[in-house]
Amino acid sequence: MAQQTYSLIASYTAGGQFAQNVWHWQFDDAGFTTTKAAAQALQSAFVTLGHKAALLSILPTDVTINSLKGGRVSSPGGFDAFSPLAAVAHTGTRPGTMSASGIAPVLIHYPINLSLGRGRTFLPGVSELDVDDGLFVGTFRGAVQSALSTLFQNMVLTGGGGPTAVFGYFRRPQKVFVALPNTVLSENLGQMKKRMRPA
Repeated sequence: MAQQTYSLIASYTAGGQFAQNVWHWQFDDAGFTTTKAAAQALQSAFVTLGHKAALLSILPTDVTINSLKGGRVSSPGGFDAFSPLAAVAHTGTRPGTMSASGIAPVLIHYPINLSLGRGRTFLPGVSELDVDDGLFVGTFRGAVQSALSTLFQNMVLTGGGGPTAVFGYFRRPQKVFVALPNTVLSENLGQMKKRMRPA
């Protein structure tokens, strides 16, 4: 077994500005001829297995996923894979205008061993209809709960022997992967102070 960790980077246009999420997935890449092919299989699975659709279901219509990119991060060598996405099919579906104040939902990822660190995903925006008086409305909480049943679940990749990709975070200095099987929506709104830059 050659368990390796790959990054999966989603790049967005969020209210006319640039944003990214970087996630990590671990799987046995020994059956792929190149690391680029393995990374492409990961990106393809993210789209075809419903993970991308789950993500779009909790993003406002002002947010579009423009591309997926990534490659192996647990050992050097190999090339990244890049998958441009057509804008029409990759736009958020939550109605309403995205908040202009730089607030965003934060997803907290928990490992089985709670003494280990946690992961965080700052989504690139939230509809103003999904927030009321500084709190998420019930319909948005329900949409996130539904999306999380797919978004960060294991993916069986096509090709390379069909390995299973597991979501987690990668500690680069120690070269350690920590699986993150549990994800919840933080009740606190995140503030994206570094988001205000032109796309």
